Amino acid sequence: GKMWSLWTDFAKFYETNKQLSDARIIFEKATHVAYLKVDDLANVWCEWVEMELRYDNHEEALKLLQRATAPPPRKVAYHDAGETVQVRLHKSLKVWSLYADLEESFGTFKTTKAVYDRILDLKIATPQIIINYGLFLKEHNYFEEAFKAYEKGIALFRWPNVFDIWNTYLTEFLERYGGTKLERARDLFEQCLEGCPKEFTKNFYLLYSKLEEQYGMARHAMAVYDRAVKAVDKS
Repeated sequence: GKMWSLWTDFAKFYETNKQLSDARIIFEKATHVAYLKVDDLANVWCEWVEMELRYDNHEEALKLLQRATAPPPRKVAYHDAGETVQVRLHKSLKVWSLYADLEESFGTFKTTKAVYDRILDLKIATPQIIINYGLFLKEHNYFEEAFKAYEKGIALFRWPNVFDIWNTYLTEFLERYGGTKLERARDLFEQCLEGCPKEFTKNFYLLYSKLEEQYGMARHAMAVYDRAVKAVDKS
């Protein structure tokens, strides 16, 4: 087995015997071990958090994640193998994803937003995290904030990774504003299509032409279809 799973199984042994305080001592010791990979240490922290959640200790679980994600005293590169895994843990996406999930479930709007913003600042977000953040903001009626989150995501990623972000962004934008911000919607479509590889353009051209059909002018819609025919994949 792996070193980290030996430690977590040791802690679980105490947990199954209803000795939670001893399980915590083992987890605490396990977080100081010199593992080979950051992911190994991340697994230990996540297992500890999961244990606290099994006993409805939400506050305790959030405190653990605050500790795990605290930045080190000096700047450290995540992939620098010369550094200990402990000082590199603050950039572990596994830990941050769990943190964001927990804040959404048990935290406040403000604390959840702070976690997502920190993930973006650390530049460790994935397209899925960007989309989750946007949807979270939308649920709380912060539409413009959600659009800003998508913009940040678009700046972080390239094609084809950015496809889902653009897709969500444009769909949400049209749902929110319809034809009331036509020029802005057109700008977004143009921005999206500018660097879009031809195998991904079909969906965006169809959305764009639908926008023009519903809220713009017929000749504009025709012009979009005309462009689409030349731009999309032949198949």
